[in-house]
Amino acid sequence: MVKHCKANRGEILIKILIEIARKTPTGGLSRNAIGEIYANINTNFPTERTIYRLIQSINSFFSGDEDEKLITSVGTGLNLRYRCVRSIVPDTELKEDDITALLYSLYPQKEQAAGNEVRSAINNILKNHGDWRQVEGKMDRYLYISGSTSLRIKENLQNIKQLLHALQEHKRVKISRRLSSVRFAPRDEVEPLGLLYRDHEWYLAARSSEAGSSRVYRLDDIQELRIVENSRYCISETFSLRQQYGDRWNLTSTGDGELVKVGLKVKSPITVQFLFHQFHDSQQIISHIGGEMFVEYCIRDAREMVPWLMKWGATVEVLEPAWLRHEIVDVLQATMKLYEL
Repeated sequence: MVKHCKANRGEILIKILIEIARKTPTGGLSRNAIGEIYANINTNFPTERTIYRLIQSINSFFSGDEDEKLITSVGTGLNLRYRCVRSIVPDTELKEDDITALLYSLYPQKEQAAGNEVRSAINNILKNHGDWRQVEGKMDRYLYISGSTSLRIKENLQNIKQLLHALQEHKRVKISRRLSSVRFAPRDEVEPLGLLYRDHEWYLAARSSEAGSSRVYRLDDIQELRIVENSRYCISETFSLRQQYGDRWNLTSTGDGELVKVGLKVKSPITVQFLFHQFHDSQQIISHIGGEMFVEYCIRDAREMVPWLMKWGATVEVLEPAWLRHEIVDVLQATMKLYEL
């Protein structure tokens, strides 16, 4: 039985990413330099396969599309170099300092392994960027980023900037949402609680005056957003985006159910997907033996997992809870009946 420990992985990935970005204008970062970064943290020098997997992890993190890799290699042998082939976010309006600030919030939450050296390096990058220096210490309160993630900011850039400003100043915002291609929801005035990001989607968590309770809105559905300048609201010092939304599979669900352990058996070749992607913060690889992997999740709205589980076909089997296993069987039987099989 092989146990998988992710200690220091976040720190290694951040350092490699920062160094490759810095060295790209002068040709890129050598394999030996990457090895030294790894060895300084993990004490041992990595194999070529380990370096390949680290680069693959960074590329998977920022894009699931093979044609949109962030990092690629040029040259061979001793002349091999790794370099960034595109901007982390392809939008000149967003500075690299801003991206680093977002990474600062992302990696400690996702990997929980950003050490003091990484924090120091990021603080040095941000030292001349006053606005983000004010926000940096509050990132965990403003942002909760989880799941299988690639940074998708360009499409929602303006809304993200306005919402971060509203959160910082504790100002309400008025939003207009699209319900369908022809229907729009009434304008609502909300009190932003924070920004959520999962599976390539941005969400706004807010207290709604219309609903009289907290709700989660997809940023893609917000057609118009305006800060209410002469407004003020309070967020409890004890409020935590992670505690409120971290154990939900579907961020827009109520999350009122009991916490349930979901056990899966994953078969090759899909096992590699679970090695390189954290589909939920609670994901734990219990064992990986040969072509089989046992994975566990701990969530409140396990029924919301059904469509995701179905997409893996026969490569993912639900082991527990029994009622979720039966639900998958019911869906399969209904599908067979539909096709008269």
